[in-house]
Amino acid sequence: MEKVNSATAAISFVISLAGMALTPGCVEGPGQAPGKELVQIDHLVVGVSDLEIGAGKLEEMTGVRPVYGGEHPGAGSHNALIALGDRQYLELLAPRPGADAELDPSYVFLKTLSEPTLIWWGVSSEDIALTEKTLEAHGFETSGQIPGSRNTPDGSKLQWVGVELREEIEGAPFFIQWSEETVHPAETSPEGCRLRSFEVAGPSFKRLRDLIQAVGLAIKVNEGAQTTLNAVLDCPNGKIQL
Repeated sequence: MEKVNSATAAISFVISLAGMALTPGCVEGPGQAPGKELVQIDHLVVGVSDLEIGAGKLEEMTGVRPVYGGEHPGAGSHNALIALGDRQYLELLAPRPGADAELDPSYVFLKTLSEPTLIWWGVSSEDIALTEKTLEAHGFETSGQIPGSRNTPDGSKLQWVGVELREEIEGAPFFIQWSEETVHPAETSPEGCRLRSFEVAGPSFKRLRDLIQAVGLAIKVNEGAQTTLNAVLDCPNGKIQL
């Protein structure tokens, strides 16, 4: 599954609504540079037009059934989640039935995705203020810190602070830090899959590579005619490529 070129602009809403995470320490794995403790891949956002149908397709692919995560306040979407390892997870994002499409452009975009499609990715930070300063120091203008929250089906509240880029760089992640009081979604989502590898490709690869290196992520960035996100998961049904 590949990221379509219009995804970044169409789903910029995700920074204010997704359930994402603070990394408590250095964990070697995809997206974690050896010796770096500040950031790592937090989660992958997979869009689909219908959450129930998308969850069924993901279960067929992976052997793991996503658990319902809840609705996003102020937006026309809801999600279901699968854990991908230590403080990493997959978020299946879909339009919420009954949402006002005119008030949320993301609703229209997600409705176009008949198959689960990898559209965005989030990076967790232990110190979002420091990450923001690092990005600014390397010439990347940021949004400033954006607080967000949502309620889970069991009534608990997830809270975070996010930062995104003002410059549109196809394939770029957003950055997030969980509140210390929040339980990371990977801890409450179905287990069985792990993130083996993650790569980004596209025409903006030089700018994207500078961004990735600036924050210390061990992510492979390739040149390409179109922007694509490619992830490989190890799941009960074997090796799965998104």
